[in-house]
Amino acid sequence: MQPGVMSEARECLPGGLWEEASRILRDAMLGKSAYWLAVKLSSLVSLLEARLSAREDVRDALACILNSDEGLELLSGRVHLYGELLGLLDKPQFRVLRPYRVVLEEVFRRVAGLEAVRETRGVVARSSRLSAEGVIKVVEFHQGFHSSNYYFIVDGDRLVHISNYARAVEGRVGDSVTYLIEPALVGDRPVVELSSSRRGGLFCNVHIYDIRDLGLEPLERLERARREHISLLSRYRPAYLSPSEESFLWGDWSRYYVPMLEDLKSLVEWLRGILPGPFSYVGLPMLAKCQLEMGAAYPISYLIPYSVNARRQSLQALTKQLHQLWVTLTILRYLHNRGKLHVLRASFEQSPTEPLAVLGCCRGPCGLWYEFDLHPLTMCGASSGQGMPRAS
Repeated sequence: MQPGVMSEARECLPGGLWEEASRILRDAMLGKSAYWLAVKLSSLVSLLEARLSAREDVRDALACILNSDEGLELLSGRVHLYGELLGLLDKPQFRVLRPYRVVLEEVFRRVAGLEAVRETRGVVARSSRLSAEGVIKVVEFHQGFHSSNYYFIVDGDRLVHISNYARAVEGRVGDSVTYLIEPALVGDRPVVELSSSRRGGLFCNVHIYDIRDLGLEPLERLERARREHISLLSRYRPAYLSPSEESFLWGDWSRYYVPMLEDLKSLVEWLRGILPGPFSYVGLPMLAKCQLEMGAAYPISYLIPYSVNARRQSLQALTKQLHQLWVTLTILRYLHNRGKLHVLRASFEQSPTEPLAVLGCCRGPCGLWYEFDLHPLTMCGASSGQGMPRAS
């Protein structure tokens, strides 16, 4: 039995073993993370070690299974997980995979080569001018959601960071990173750009490009782009999340924050409905605003692709904003239902010069503030002559 044989795996496995191995491969297809893949590969190796006596036989059987049609189908959409998967081998729970590292490397290398050849043939057949375009330089700025931009490739139901398609990283200057991209490796997959500004924060819309348009001048590139609402991204799942992030997503996020977001949507609509005048604008913090508009599929902070730590810091800010808004709006609705509100603003800004609401208390009007400014020189608009409005 030779590794790398393309024949059906059942031909090189003892009777009945292929059915069990095939079941594990089908389960592995259900997950998209490197952690899930490592769990299922560990189950596969444990099965082979229990049924085969010699490690050499296990190695050959594993290679045979992963080079089968089913194995190649599993790995062909997960080439970008290769580096993370190898890193997981250092963890105690995946030590069963360590003796078979060479097999995994050979199979992933083969799958990557097959994908590159398939994409190159398809794109060159459609457009011969690409051979003269060469490599495209794509620049990103990595600053969380402040003056930053990130590019993702839509691959099925996944958002894959563009670095996974880079031939090389040309250089890093401050917060900027330049990737060298061969258009043939991306093919016709859409490219999504997510941007933010220093003052305004995250933009709640995205731009969709053809990879070849990223080589154009910025203005010409924007003219050719398709602008979409950020809710489009809820259809796709980031492909680079860590095991702890996946755990949070399926745990606390689903259990607590998804219901909270649904409640917040209702509260914001309620607030718009009671505001006076024709313009019922509610000024929300941009991070929370974009999360509400995108939906609750996953935290919007997970769209920071370059750093687990950066995602963690953004997630802390996001969950803080969601809690603050939920508590504040719940209090406002309670007071409104009891006729306590006299003045109501709808701007949830940091360090405001006026309270969010003025309500009747037993000894006179009280102010309800959102992120009250504790600095003596600026609190309550002291430096600008503004202050708490009087109840009418």
